[in-house]
Amino acid sequence: MYVAGDSPATHRYIAEDEKKFITDKVGTVAVKNMTLTTLPWRDMMTSTAVWAIIICSFCRSWSFFLLLGNQLTYMKDVLHIDIKNSGLIAIFPQLGMCIVTLSSGQLSDYLRSSGKMSTEAVRKSVNTFGFGVEAIMLGCLAFIRDPVIAVTCLIIACSGAGAVLSGFNVNHFDIAPRYAPILMGISNGLGAIAGVGGIATNSMTFENPDGWKWVFLLAMSIDICGIIFFLVFAKGDVLPWAREPEKEETFNEFVRRMSTMVRSLSKRTRSRSTDTNYAKMEEERVNSSEMKACSKTTENEVSPSEDNVLNETQAVGGNLEVVPEEPSQKNLKTDRPEV
Repeated sequence: MYVAGDSPATHRYIAEDEKKFITDKVGTVAVKNMTLTTLPWRDMMTSTAVWAIIICSFCRSWSFFLLLGNQLTYMKDVLHIDIKNSGLIAIFPQLGMCIVTLSSGQLSDYLRSSGKMSTEAVRKSVNTFGFGVEAIMLGCLAFIRDPVIAVTCLIIACSGAGAVLSGFNVNHFDIAPRYAPILMGISNGLGAIAGVGGIATNSMTFENPDGWKWVFLLAMSIDICGIIFFLVFAKGDVLPWAREPEKEETFNEFVRRMSTMVRSLSKRTRSRSTDTNYAKMEEERVNSSEMKACSKTTENEVSPSEDNVLNETQAVGGNLEVVPEEPSQKNLKTDRPEV
């Protein structure tokens, strides 16, 4: 009452780092103003991943109620163990379950966080291991009558079953973190129907110790069904109907977003225009410099300098002859006497 909270965001004693870690990893667990009419009932009850959890919850409850409520009777009627000693022996199966539950949880978190296995693979692996060990031991109990071996099988069966709590029992938070409390209530509620197994056990074993053989074989078959169903239909990612819906955009937010886009586009356009103009100016400057250099080089090659002309004239010297200029036709016409 004093420590628990509705969600990490509203918890009074949670640290900010822990709150951020849970929110980032798990997401929003609770939905504000959630009512029975706003829940996606159709998607929930038609999801095979949800039914995989429900079936496994039923299978686990069947074996759990069987071993928890009838193991003392089994030890007394079949194994003929003294009731005083059987009470002490009955502690060890539950103690082993506690140890395996904690260990499998730590191992599952390590495999997921390190990236060695996906969430779906981890859930299916530990679930198969837990139900598989329990099913094998229950099958052995159907034919074993030695007290020591039978008690050992009971301890191993209960201990191994603790691993399934790191499988289907936490899979609600994997597939639908927003609706995990609802799914947990549904799966546990339907799983509690397995309590009728106690009535079936009493009717099968009443004044008939050999009936325990069929009790254990039935429990083994139910565990195998749980293994198969979970392997086929279980998922490890958030389902589409369980994702948090996108927030509707208001008109003011739309205008603000469009204004930001226009300003950003205008800024990029101006930047590109400036860069283009600068590149053109630089190119023109380079071309002008190259043209001036080429023009100067051409003048030096084609037009000889005055010094070169003078030197060539002196070198030729007296070899030059002055050729008298021939009178033009105009002058001849002028000198001819008039008739």
